[in-house]
Amino acid sequence: ACASNSACKGVTYVSAKKFQLNSSKTRVTTKGKICWVKRGKTAAYKSFYWTQNTGYKGQEYVSTTSYSSLAAAQVKCLATAACGGVTKASSKYYLNNYHTLASSSGTSVYIKGGEKIEQVTVYLSYKSYTWKMRSPWQFAAKLTTKKYTSRNAALKACASNAKCMGISKAGSKEYYLGKGTAYKPGKGMKIFIKYGAMSTYGGYSWTYKSGYTMSKGYLTTTAYTTKAKALTACKGNSKCKGVILKGGKYYLGKGDSFKSGSGYTTYKKTSEIKSLNDYYWTVYSALIPL
Repeated sequence: ACASNSACKGVTYVSAKKFQLNSSKTRVTTKGKICWVKRGKTAAYKSFYWTQNTGYKGQEYVSTTSYSSLAAAQVKCLATAACGGVTKASSKYYLNNYHTLASSSGTSVYIKGGEKIEQVTVYLSYKSYTWKMRSPWQFAAKLTTKKYTSRNAALKACASNAKCMGISKAGSKEYYLGKGTAYKPGKGMKIFIKYGAMSTYGGYSWTYKSGYTMSKGYLTTTAYTTKAKALTACKGNSKCKGVILKGGKYYLGKGDSFKSGSGYTTYKKTSEIKSLNDYYWTVYSALIPL
């Protein structure tokens, strides 16, 4: 709310589950309160976050060398251990010596922040479930404190526990069962979300969930009287992403994900399966080894 409101200068924590928007950046000491002051806009460049602030400059520069573009200065800054950001003065850019700033009219600074979080999402099938792997995330809450030393052992335990919503990889040979649907970022961590039960039909694997429909609804209004007919129609249609059961009839669906829907059961087309040299091979696009 504050980010989209130009009059908002920050946010104050008032009490449990209660926050207020601030109209001033002036801070006063108040017991039990926490405030976040809105500064400049942040943008990612070369896998790092940079925060822009006007009216400031670096208190010291790394050297007197100037650069003709922000991009050139940022590249050099990333290669310089002592550089904490870039100052724009007139039409030239300078490297700041660490992060100490000074007030200055007519200048702007681009403060070098932390590394940009690169998110990865892939799918795998195990123990009759499809699992959605996301990185770098972890479950906000553990189902139990028991530690598993292998991914498959944790997945097996989760598959047999109706309360388990997935697993978190917290470190080497360290996995935990997760509960709820709240996640938090964790550098180097992974979560495997129990995405839905898995079955195979017509050379494809299908992830199915009750109480869900496809994220973009029906592909067509054509109704099929059996699941087999609908799955057959879907597997031969590149635009079809799954089959939706509603009111005893089946429809082709569109959209790349599930969304909640009372009275629906959906079969999401997950991946193609091929037979070669006496083995079944599951075809995944944009999949990396785990």
